[in-house]
Amino acid sequence: MRDLNELIGIIKGVSFDGVINEKEIESLRIWVGKNRNLAYARLQVSLINKVDDVIADNVITEEERCELLEKCEQIQQELINDNGKIYELNGIISGIISDGIINDDEIYHLKRWMDNYRQILKANEASFKISSAIEDILEDGIVTEHEKNELLKMLSARIRETQFETKLAHIKKEVRGRKNIGIELIDILDDKDAIRMIHRMAENELLHSFRSYTSYIGDPEIVFISLCLIAMLEYDGKYYENVRVVYKDLYKQYPVQKVESMIRDLLNRYRTDEEKKIPKSRIINVVLSNTIVPSYFLASFFEFIFDIYRVNFDYTLPKDLEEEFRFVYDGLRSALMEENDEVSVNVTKKTYRLIQTTKRLILNKKHIGDVIKLSIMVVKLIEKRLRGKPVRIYNPYLKAGYTQWEEQFKYDIETKGHRISSPFRSHWKPNWFLNDTNIYLLAPVHKIGLAYNYWDIHVEVLSHGKLIYDIKEPDIREIIGGYKVTVAPFIINKPFDGISYRLMSGKQSIYDSKDTLFRKFIVFDTEGREINNPELFTTIR
Repeated sequence: MRDLNELIGIIKGVSFDGVINEKEIESLRIWVGKNRNLAYARLQVSLINKVDDVIADNVITEEERCELLEKCEQIQQELINDNGKIYELNGIISGIISDGIINDDEIYHLKRWMDNYRQILKANEASFKISSAIEDILEDGIVTEHEKNELLKMLSARIRETQFETKLAHIKKEVRGRKNIGIELIDILDDKDAIRMIHRMAENELLHSFRSYTSYIGDPEIVFISLCLIAMLEYDGKYYENVRVVYKDLYKQYPVQKVESMIRDLLNRYRTDEEKKIPKSRIINVVLSNTIVPSYFLASFFEFIFDIYRVNFDYTLPKDLEEEFRFVYDGLRSALMEENDEVSVNVTKKTYRLIQTTKRLILNKKHIGDVIKLSIMVVKLIEKRLRGKPVRIYNPYLKAGYTQWEEQFKYDIETKGHRISSPFRSHWKPNWFLNDTNIYLLAPVHKIGLAYNYWDIHVEVLSHGKLIYDIKEPDIREIIGGYKVTVAPFIINKPFDGISYRLMSGKQSIYDSKDTLFRKFIVFDTEGREINNPELFTTIR
């Protein structure tokens, strides 16, 4: 999603005059609407959820305005990113101009904000021009209506261009650092004008290179970004055919062989040493890797993630999605080693089309995080669909993948049906619960890797170090990337101050609750669930 500092900036911008009107609320609604599906990190989701709650009734009270600003301050303490101030400025300006009016308070607040971060902003040309214009307006201490209108025009004209320039500069920096730009590209796919501009800039760069007779490309990053966008949106097994469609003027003026030789030379610069060592590795793999999953393969990726959600997650999102996906991908390592565009999963009896470059990203510790981010975006859309919540997708890339998957899902519902459950159990954490007059220990649903022999798995329950249960044959089922171990609830008699629970593989301990289950007394709610703050309640059973 777009940099979180931009949303923080919008919130500050619409708050500068102390009043947030309907048009300003709508600007917040539009931003979170466009970026909600792209949120994968905790802070992103947290702030978007807060904005959703506040604008639900289309009114922001003074108390809510203060809560939003306080939330922004808390998040910025965690972000601590000077480069984010450019994004925040873009957001502030967007917030100020969102209602089509600019007033004295907003101008003075903007001036003070820019003065506070002058050292960070001075290298940004667009920011410098805005700062200079505001200083000229305030020089005589009087702000006329004409000056307000002229500043509003200037900010309105600059903001879209500045947002694009800031985002593009960031992506170029990532390219120079040899970082994967797939998530960054997904972020700009809802802006057709920006994509056209990138392609035009890239084509002009290549044309200039040919005309100079030096083959020197002054801005290779913009060409690389353009080539990655072509791969992300158009790749269907053929690549250069789509490049020819995008760079029509270039191919009209110069021979195909000459153009594509130059493109291959440029792409070769961005191949890592690891990629160069892979036998028969195609040069275009470098752009395919930077798409994470090309659009053509995205529906199959949705189906793959859906089966992880169904088989591993039991139709419920776990708290730590990053950890869960890492578990799956680590477990599938051997299946991902095959040199084809497929991955077979025994437990689902399915073969999914995952392009080779996606599989290699999963196998690469440096880049698996990018695949996990996309996986989190996808599984959250799937979760909404299965929970019957509205699924509104602005991003055309995600929308295309979701739409194709959803059509197949509807067919499966009609022909097979799908069970949706919400288990009471958590991963790795045993729970106490009350049923009638008996107190039970509810073991977690454990997920363990393929490295363990499932026939050696057993569960031990101890009271003050003495073995009281030894469950030799728990329910063990294969899941994607490993096994799921389920143990039926069992009654525990007093005392509760020395109970411990262990998951074992032979004599090796996989999990040990240690003293986390120790209780002097236990308090339950009316549903039989343990209450964690017993001092708030008087009923003890």
